[in-house]
Amino acid sequence: MIEKIKDLYQQYYDQIMMWYEGLNEVYKYGVIFLLIVACLLILAFWMLRRITR
Repeated sequence: MIEKIKDLYQQYYDQIMMWYEGLNEVYKYGVIFLLIVACLLILAFWMLRRITR
């Protein structure tokens, strides 16, 4: 079971990295920016949820 999960993770990781490496520099920075914004939004919602409880 663990081996199957590791294989799936490695397969998807390789596909994502191949896609990312194929992007232009501007798009690479855009992807990183969007990931940071998404993480900040998730963190903000999590903190607001904890504050309002």
